[in-house]
Amino acid sequence: MKDYTELPEEISAVARLADAVVLNREDAPEARAGVQQAFGNAGLIEICYAMNGAALLPGIKRAMGYATQCNLPLLSGKL
Repeated sequence: MKDYTELPEEISAVARLADAVVLNREDAPEARAGVQQAFGNAGLIEICYAMNGAALLPGIKRAMGYATQCNLPLLSGKL
């Protein structure tokens, strides 16, 4: 687990929830409660959509066979 102790508590909760859900694909009840306490139900919902929405396009690209097209040297023009 990453160290988010230098972040404000509400931002640390968001980071911990994102790590759990997106990286580890697991539940994080304490982090979720921290996000909900800091930002309310609407904030929790918005953060959940943002976390999962960011992962949507790469998943679609993988499913369609285009994941190999995202290439940093190609995108930066250094080929």
